Amino acid sequence: MKALNPERLLDLVLLRLSVPAKTGLSSSDVARSLYGYVASHFAPAEWSHRVRNLLDEAARAELATLRPLALTPKGAERVTALLGTDAVPAVRNWRDFKTRYLRGMAAGRRGARRTARPDDLYASVVLPRLVPDAHADASAGKVLDEWLRRRLGLSGKVTLGTIKAALLAQELGVPRRPQPRDVVRLAAAKLAGARRAEAEPVTQALIERWLEQSDASSEAKDTSTDAVGTAAVAVGSSTQPESATAPERLSAPPRDRSATTEHTASTAHQATNGGHPATEDPVTWLVPRLKAAAPRVKRFGERKLFIGSAWEALKDEPRVAALGIDGFKDVLVEAHRRGVLELSRADLVAAMDPADVAASETRHLNATYHFIQLGTES
Repeated sequence: MKALNPERLLDLVLLRLSVPAKTGLSSSDVARSLYGYVASHFAPAEWSHRVRNLLDEAARAELATLRPLALTPKGAERVTALLGTDAVPAVRNWRDFKTRYLRGMAAGRRGARRTARPDDLYASVVLPRLVPDAHADASAGKVLDEWLRRRLGLSGKVTLGTIKAALLAQELGVPRRPQPRDVVRLAAAKLAGARRAEAEPVTQALIERWLEQSDASSEAKDTSTDAVGTAAVAVGSSTQPESATAPERLSAPPRDRSATTEHTASTAHQATNGGHPATEDPVTWLVPRLKAAAPRVKRFGERKLFIGSAWEALKDEPRVAALGIDGFKDVLVEAHRRGVLELSRADLVAAMDPADVAASETRHLNATYHFIQLGTES
């Protein structure tokens, strides 16, 4: 525990003497009224003894008189310097002095602005933690606005609308816009797979998705199969349900059973051994490597890794290099087909680097993928 500053202990005693009592002050009165400020450093008896010594010290320095206990003009001058006032405050009692002046001093206020409401006091403790370089006279509202600007990357005036827009954009992985409705429009285009963030392209994309769906009974059967099948092991990690961790996934990944898929699996197995069947399944060893490399891979939003960037991050490893870019993509498709990881396509292409999109393009049957999806582990 830090030792207390002796000069400031003397100042505290002088502040107490600046408020005389109707029946006069005693050293016991001074000790009792100030004990709450030093209770973690002194036992009551020790503090009473220390106060008597401080009063003697004040008398020797001509800052106070002992009979009666009161400030001298020199002591009053020291008190006004502490408070930043022109004269010793005239208050009714010590309680009023604490509320108006000690609280203000604790909150870092001086002079005419000494008075501090409880909220001002609390803010004086919390705000420097949020914005360390804030101006001492800045209001709590202004400091909180500045914190929100920095925390959410806002510019201009902070309003409920701009906060909503920033949080929505962050959650949905789309570019920021000043208004929530613009963020929702971009996110709708992204989630629907539309080429532009306008009503007609979004409608077209949703109708296309509807046309791709099988009948209701088949959908129900597929959903049931997914529910009891092998749990997906994602490249990322999460313990939340899929609906919470993967809002961008609006339909199940393709579940192909064709000969082409079987050929893809065969190609993936052979790619690491000069065309001969490998002793270890590439899917088994590649997925952990992807997980380890994820922090180095470029992404769109928080949960989508560009396939091309994943290749760049791993291509120097001998077994990955042996696959080649096409074999690497074949292994990803096979892992996606098995449900070991999830691939997804680039929906909002206009918001992405065209080079990343082109390098990541992975085709299989009628599907095109650009991303390895994070956050769908169950």
